[in-house]
Amino acid sequence: MRIGTETFIARATRLRRRHTDFTGRRVYHTLKEGKDGPGATLGKAKAGSLHIAHAVRENAAGLRCVLSAFLCDLREPWKMIARPGGYLLAPESEERVGDVSDVLFANGAVGRENGKSIVYYASSGTQPHVATSALDAMLDYTLNTPPDDLRTAKCVKQRIKLIRGNHALG
Repeated sequence: MRIGTETFIARATRLRRRHTDFTGRRVYHTLKEGKDGPGATLGKAKAGSLHIAHAVRENAAGLRCVLSAFLCDLREPWKMIARPGGYLLAPESEERVGDVSDVLFANGAVGRENGKSIVYYASSGTQPHVATSALDAMLDYTLNTPPDDLRTAKCVKQRIKLIRGNHALG
């Protein structure tokens, strides 16, 4: 449909809907406790499609919103391959203060051909930020960080094993 001289609107008549369960069931005292959902797509790699998500959790000061990551299958994008436990980014120092305190939210992400990943995010409703990393490092984090084991003692054991493995790499 043409509106004016340069604006076009296209109608999507054959969209196929697929049920996705990126958020999973709500689990008390984890990143899946409150709101949780997809945000920006970082890009495609051989391993899958890398996404940045937001997760809201209650704490003593109210709500806290952090960024996490997950990887989906390229051929069946509604299927999640990996979702590490914990968070990718959480508000720190001045990021915690603003109109909506203790909140991070992804605004966009770019996976560059040179292997660099860029995540654009905002904090506390007032401050824009940019985080950069090697795309391979993001994939390594997403694929090799174990999922949340839902028990503090088990998560501590996971992290100790992960840290020891990283130290062994040099």
